[in-house]
Amino acid sequence: MTKTVLYTSALLALTIGATATHAQIPDTELTTDQRLLALERQAASLETRLAARTASGAGSLANSDQGLDVSRRLESLERRVETLASDLVRAERQAEAALRQANQAQRDAMRAADLARDAVSRMR
Repeated sequence: MTKTVLYTSALLALTIGATATHAQIPDTELTTDQRLLALERQAASLETRLAARTASGAGSLANSDQGLDVSRRLESLERRVETLASDLVRAERQAEAALRQANQAQRDAMRAADLARDAVSRMR
């Protein structure tokens, strides 16, 4: 249970860090690769902090009401992170579909332009 609480704490901190990063810099200024690199740096930092905390014994929670409350809150946050991850996947699929539609619309417009050019050349 202690490991679960520690890992969940790390996940919570990563989520908070990612949220803070997004709050500071608008999404339009960061590419997906830049955001991924920032999250990886934050995850590495959290792993280091978690390892140091575990080594010192400061990360253990007793089976108290406070510990159970923290555990419930962390489980709730984990569910929210899972929901956000599935929302992100859904958004990526929608973006890919929109890109395909835009590409098809561009091809259709080019074909219409070609047909119009052909019609004008036949009229001459």
